[in-house]
Amino acid sequence: VAAAFLYFKDPSSSVAHTCLKIAVASGAIIGGCVVGLYVFYHPALRRMSGLDWLLKSLPMQKQVQNAVHVMEMYRRRPWLVFWSFVMTFPVHITVAASALCAGEALHLHLTWGYYFVVVPVMVLVSAIPISPQGAGVMEYFAIRLTEHQGTTVAEAFALSMSVRLVQIFWNLTGGILVFRGGYHAPTDAEKSEIDNARDEADADPTAASASAA
Repeated sequence: VAAAFLYFKDPSSSVAHTCLKIAVASGAIIGGCVVGLYVFYHPALRRMSGLDWLLKSLPMQKQVQNAVHVMEMYRRRPWLVFWSFVMTFPVHITVAASALCAGEALHLHLTWGYYFVVVPVMVLVSAIPISPQGAGVMEYFAIRLTEHQGTTVAEAFALSMSVRLVQIFWNLTGGILVFRGGYHAPTDAEKSEIDNARDEADADPTAASASAA
């Protein structure tokens, strides 16, 4: 949305072409997700498309089947999934805003709105399993996406490091729960209880929901 807004706001700007490509790529990703979900949740299409065969052919079948089971649970609670998705927007906006503050502190030559285009792409590509924690991938995209507004390689690298540091500091807050104690891996009894609840949900979703309530 931010990329499309900046493109239509000023198609002749130095970053208009980049914004257009990001908007189109983002639209393609969203469209692919919608089509993929439609195929996944229709058994006939899953068979015809070969998705069933692919899921059964993947290694680590236990994890694959767990993921499929979770997807089926999501199907039964679409509004919960939708609101969970909406609730993440403040987090994404805060990440971009924190990068904006870092960029202002570093005196980068980037317009405010462009941070909401660049930072989400940087964070997204860092999740691609090419290198540990996207090392080098985020930095490359930071350089390529900011060079059109006069940002140097060193400045783009500093911006990407700022984004990483903010993520690290945020994640460290989870250590509070660990240091407080009471945190442990699921025991065999807890795993068995979870498996039994899952079997009940598969057999009778309505009864399982009533039991959980």
